Formats: sequence, C-alpha cells, structure tokens
Amino acid sequence: MNRFKGKTDFLEAVCAAAALVAAADGEIEDIKDDPDMAETVYLTALDISESDGQIEPEEKAVLEKIAAKLGLNPANYDV
Repeated sequence: MNRFKGKTDFLEAVCAAAALVAAADGEIEDIKDDPDMAETVYLTALDISESDGQIEPEEKAVLEKIAAKLGLNPANYDV
C-alpha cells in the first residue's frame, strides 16, 4: 500500500466510489436512527468536501442530500 502514499487523488476517488455505492444501496439511511453515527458520517463527508479549502456548489448539493438522508439539518453545520 505504500505505492498509494501521498496519492490524495486516488484516496479521494476510493472514498467517492464507496460513497456512491453506499448511497445506491440505501446504506446511508440505515444509520439515520443512530444520531451519533449519522452525525459522524455527515461530518466526515463535510471534512472531505472542505479538504481543498472550499466547498464547491456540487459538493454542497451532495452534502444536502446526505444530510436529508440522515435526517440532519446542514444549517447546523455552517454549510
């Protein structure tokens, strides 16, 4: 795995692919009844979206969809 060290584009692509599959399978909604898990998932997505220093409009739209599926209000997280 050292060959991927420092390859942030690769790691971001892996995370994006995993998120798309989880969303397609409905797995995101599976945790909405656990507020701690739901918030952790959302905050992780938020951290990833902010990792380049700004949240793009496309990222904000996805964050809003994730928040809705988790029963969270994005306004509570300064998004």
